[in-house]
Amino acid sequence: MNKKITIISLILLIVLLFITGCDMKLRKLKKQEFNLLKQNVVQLLGNDYKVQKINISEEGYTNEEQSEYLVEFSFDLNKPILLMTGTGIPGRFVFQKDESGEWKCILNTGNPSELFNFLR
Repeated sequence: MNKKITIISLILLIVLLFITGCDMKLRKLKKQEFNLLKQNVVQLLGNDYKVQKINISEEGYTNEEQSEYLVEFSFDLNKPILLMTGTGIPGRFVFQKDESGEWKCILNTGNPSELFNFLR
C-alpha cells in the first residue's frame, strides 16, 4: 500500500512540475515583455514618463493545442501625454510555441520594432 502511494505521489509531482514549468516559462516571458514596454516608454517619451500601473484584462491560450498564448492589457503613465490622459493605453502580447517547444513572443504592441507585426 505504501508503494502505491509513493508511486502515485511521484506521478502527481511530475505532472505538477510539467504544468508549472510551462507556466513559469510564460510568466518569465511576460515579465521580460513588460520590462521592455517600460524601457520603451522611457526611450520614446523621455525620462519624465514611466509606466505606473499595468492591468491585465485577458490572458490565456488561444487554441486547443495550447501553442499560442495571448495577453491583453492596458497601462497607465505617471502623467498625461499632450492631449491624452495617459491612462488605459491598450496593449497586447502574443506568445507562440515553436517546433522545438520553446515559447517566443511574436507580438508586443509596446515594442516599436514590432510595429509591422501589429499591422498584419
